[in-house]
Order: sequence, then structure tokens, then C-alpha cells
Amino acid sequence: HFLTLKSKIWFLVSLRSTQKGKPSLEKVGAAPESLPGMTTEAQTSESSLAKASSAESSLASQTWEDKGVGTWSLTAWVSEAQALEARAARAQAWETQACEAQSRASQPKPTSVSGVEAAPVLKQRLLPAKVQVPEKEKSEVLFTRPFWSSKVEYILAQVGYSMRPGSLWHFCYLWLHSGGCSFLIIYIFLLLLLGVPLLFLEMAAGQRTRQGTIGVWKVISPWIGGVGYTSFMVCFITGLYLNVVSAWTLFYLGQSFQFPVPWEKCPLLKNSSGLDPECARTTPSLYFWYRMTLKASDRIEDGGPPVFSLSLPLFVSLCILGALMINGLKSTGKVIYVLVSLSYLIILCFIIRSILLDGAVFGLRYLAVIKISDMYNVNVWYRAGNQVLFSLGLGFGSIVSISSHMQPSNSCLSDAFVVALANLVSMLLFTPFICSVLGFWATVLTHRCSEK
Repeated sequence: HFLTLKSKIWFLVSLRSTQKGKPSLEKVGAAPESLPGMTTEAQTSESSLAKASSAESSLASQTWEDKGVGTWSLTAWVSEAQALEARAARAQAWETQACEAQSRASQPKPTSVSGVEAAPVLKQRLLPAKVQVPEKEKSEVLFTRPFWSSKVEYILAQVGYSMRPGSLWHFCYLWLHSGGCSFLIIYIFLLLLLGVPLLFLEMAAGQRTRQGTIGVWKVISPWIGGVGYTSFMVCFITGLYLNVVSAWTLFYLGQSFQFPVPWEKCPLLKNSSGLDPECARTTPSLYFWYRMTLKASDRIEDGGPPVFSLSLPLFVSLCILGALMINGLKSTGKVIYVLVSLSYLIILCFIIRSILLDGAVFGLRYLAVIKISDMYNVNVWYRAGNQVLFSLGLGFGSIVSISSHMQPSNSCLSDAFVVALANLVSMLLFTPFICSVLGFWATVLTHRCSEK
């Protein structure tokens, strides 16, 4: 386009010069100083004085006017052409620079050590004084949720949560009434198929989001945040009745300092030397549990006053729980070392003592029973799956809360396998103790019936 415009300009200039008897195109294309229309005012005055003729001077002035008009039009065209040429050169320079920048961006840039070291200094200089924050304060702001002091505390917390008395008793009950060893095979299979993946999912959710039971569901989706509140209420209610179990334990602990213990023999009647006939029809331990501890009525319709003998143990249980958790993870982590280790030590002591009881062998025989027909029973599979979820404590939200205090770089998969294996070992240790005690009770009741 620029060359076409330039050729048009030269064609118009040559056409005007040809009409008025002016130089040709070659002469017009010469330098501006050589053009006849570009003569200065001094040259015009000299020519008029040399001729000294009024006619010639008037003709020269008329010619100057004509030449001035032609010179103005030529100058305008030339200036416009020069502007277009400069604009085209500028565009070409921009295009060249863009191509060079693109080629430099595609090549890997070598980073020097001095440049890398100078970058943080430059950023610190550019930031105002109020924006600059020390590294210690940054870490405290970003990681406000405390961490477990060690991974051992974290694993013991997960194992201690899964070691609930209800799940241990229920596993032994299902073993005896759902096929024996066949139930164990089904349970292990479902533990690997369902328990470990779900346990890993809850651990990963709490560890990644670093939120508790309520917050993790809000992070997943705000529309299902009510699931977090529901799980919190379930945990609250579960904590209430588990503290009641702890109150029973404290009550038995207080009664065990008597000699002989009250559940060893039947109590005497008031103002009489005879034994309580109700206790004589059953065992002293059952009588102490229902009549002395719970003070249960004969029917559910029959009410009664609250059992004030259990109020003090319940209050003490709540106070102990608050004292152990008042300092957060600093105190809870240290307490977990003692409680979980002590629990396994007590279970081992119970196993050794129960095996030495009279008639324990009759109870241990039921552990070796296997029923192949129960392997194809849907109800057995349903009970085993339910026990997997209940024993690991899945869905309550406690696993998420415990995992939220762990480092995000921790391996959740290995932790899930370790916790599931520890839970399985705990139930396998607790089951022989229960069966030995059941065999002992059956033997004692049989002897008493034979005596009568």
C-alpha cells in the first residue's frame, strides 16, 4: 500500500509540472533544493533587480504565486508520504521486537545465583514496613491447629478410640452365635474390603482439610453441612452413656476394697441370719449387679428414684475426663500413652487369670468351632459388615477430628492398616477372656444345680 501511494504522488506531481511547463519527473525526484519551486526569496529579488523591468517583475511575481501553490501542494504530499513511511517502519520494528521476545521466551532462561538471592531482598524492599511479617508469625498464622507431638501418640489415639467395650463384647457374641471361625474369616475379608478404605478416607479428609467433624462436611459441600452437626450430636450422646460405663467401673473399683468383696457371697437378710432367697436362686455376682449396682426393677413399667449411689462415680468420671483434656493435645497425648498401654496390660492379665479358672476349657472350645453353612448366610455377612463399621468407629467423625491434628505430609494408608490390624488384635485378645469367663460361669451354675 505504501509503494502504491508513493507512485500516485509522483504521478500527480509530474502531471502538474508537465501542464505548467515545469521540469520532468526525474527533476522533481531530485533534492528539494534543486526544484524550481523551492527557490528562496533572495534568489527571486536578485533576478528581478538584474532584469530591471516592471513587466518582467510583474510576470515574475505572477510566476512566483503559481510556483508557490505548486510548491505547497508538493510539500504536503511529500510530508504525508514521509509520515506513512515512518509509520510503516515503526510497525516493522515492533513486529521484529515481538518475534525476538517470543523466541527468547521459548528458550530456557539461565538463572544466576545472584539473581535468585537478590529476588527476596527486592521483594522485601518493595513491601512497606507494615506488610513485612516475621517467619515465626507467618507459621503461627498458617498453622493455628496444633499437631500431635509424635506419630506414636496419633496411632495410640486412633487405637484407643476403636477399643470400646461395646465393640469388644459384641465381637465375642457374634463369634459364638454366627458360625465361630467362619465369622472370623468373613470379618477379616470385609475389614480389608470395606474397613481399611473407609478408614483411609476419613483419615485423609481430616488430615487434608484440617477441620473437625463439622467443618470437614462444609468444605466438601455447604449443602451437606448438617451431616457434621448430626455426627456431633451422635458423639455427644455416645459420650454420655460411655461415661455411665466409666461410672460403673469406678463403683466396682470402690467396692473391691472390701473383704470379702460383696459379689462373692449372697448377703444376709435384715434382722435375720438367713440368706436372701432371691440371691440363692441366682449367682452372687448377678444379684450384686442388678440389685446392688443398678437397683433394677422387675418390669420396665415400674419406675423408681434415681440411683444416687452412682451419681458420685458419674461426677468423678466427668471430672477426670475434663482434667485429662483441659490442656488439649499437650495433656491428651501423654495420657493416651498410659491409658492405652494400661488397657492392653489389663487384658493380658485377664487372659492369664481367666484361663486358670475352673471350666475355662469348656468356653475355649467354642472358639475352634466352624460352620461352613454360615459362609453362605446373608445375615452373617450383614452382621460382620456392621461389626466392621462399629468396631472401627466409622461415620462418627472422631477419626476425622483426630486426623486433623496430623501433618498433611503423613501417610494415611499405612496408618489405616496399622489401626485396623491393632483393632483386630485387640478383639482376638479379648475374645478368649470372655469365653473363659463364660465357661467358668456355666460350670459354677451346673455344680449348684447338681447340688440342689
